[in-house]
Amino acid sequence: MKKLGAIEVETRASGNVRVRLRFNDPWNPGRRLRLHERPLPAGEWVPFDEQHAEEDLAQIRNALIAGRTLKQALGPWLRRTSDSDLIQNRVEVWLRDFELAVESEDRSPGTLREYRRYAKSGGYFSWWYGQPIQNITRRDVKDWHQWMAAEFSIAAETRKKVSDAFRAMLREHARDSEGDLSVPNFPVIKTSPAARRLMPLEDREAAIRAVPWEFRGAFLVAASECLRVSEFRSYTLDDYESPGRLRIQSSIQGSGSSQRRVFHNKNRTAEWRTLWDAQTIEWLEWRLTQATPESRLRGEVALFWHPAARNSERRWSNDPFRRAWITACAEAKVPFVPFQQATRHTTLSHLAQVLPERMLQAHSRHKDKRSLDHYTLSSPTTDAIIRAMKPRVQD
Repeated sequence: MKKLGAIEVETRASGNVRVRLRFNDPWNPGRRLRLHERPLPAGEWVPFDEQHAEEDLAQIRNALIAGRTLKQALGPWLRRTSDSDLIQNRVEVWLRDFELAVESEDRSPGTLREYRRYAKSGGYFSWWYGQPIQNITRRDVKDWHQWMAAEFSIAAETRKKVSDAFRAMLREHARDSEGDLSVPNFPVIKTSPAARRLMPLEDREAAIRAVPWEFRGAFLVAASECLRVSEFRSYTLDDYESPGRLRIQSSIQGSGSSQRRVFHNKNRTAEWRTLWDAQTIEWLEWRLTQATPESRLRGEVALFWHPAARNSERRWSNDPFRRAWITACAEAKVPFVPFQQATRHTTLSHLAQVLPERMLQAHSRHKDKRSLDHYTLSSPTTDAIIRAMKPRVQD
């Protein structure tokens, strides 16, 4: 009987001590049940201290010795939870709020679709269902992380995304509760960094030249201006002013039938940028000559167009664009490098060697320097290392 139940003592970062009683959950085999508060005769509930935790644990054990079941013995310490405070119901509220944000074009429908997948019955969030949102502890989160790793064959990167989404839900409700709800520090899920490569500029130029001229504009502007695919796909003829001024503002949200053009991009930046690459400007001036009144009436308004596209605007779609880049690398007989790494990563890494950090950040439009660091893979060249390490010859 002495092994049934345990006292957990946790010292938080603030210095506060949290005491809990832990039992195997009789309602959910294989899971832990933690009691955070004890009832007072007046009907109030107060957090445990170590002395009262020991006394209450002894009372529960005595009830078991007297022949009561664990469910019956724990009954007086189980606080009635309002249905609205059950985690599955709080998740539904969070998803409804997120849906409204999607409708107002503040969030992506693709992100909402992923969150709904996490929250579905039997999904990653289901471990929490039936529990109240109050008093979630770091230990609870650890147990959940271990459950996900054992229950689902998913990579650490996916588990981190799911954990980040659940924490975002808790933080949103904590803001709404104005301090009545606390969010524990989540344990870090360690992920393996993905190895990224830069593309030699000569190889990139050869690959872009292998793209037929009428399709080439998207590849040119992504390489020279470090644009995301979701950005240049969204631009219309009205986003270009001759000669050489491009409005960088809109983007495409979602994919497939749910994709839509919104008048903001990932970093919420907006500017009229003067282009520097002569070939990109040449292509854009040529593109304007193809935009006849008849084609505009047909709706063919995509600036960086894909003439073979089936949509009325003649916008690139992700899969045709990816295939076109693979084909271009093959025809140019250069090693394939994924498009984002070949354009955005490569250009920013080269610019990092010559531009001050502030100017580089203005060009990349990253608000956070840590995000910019993800793209700049610049490192000392072999020649520079050899020059620095080569012994000097004494006269």
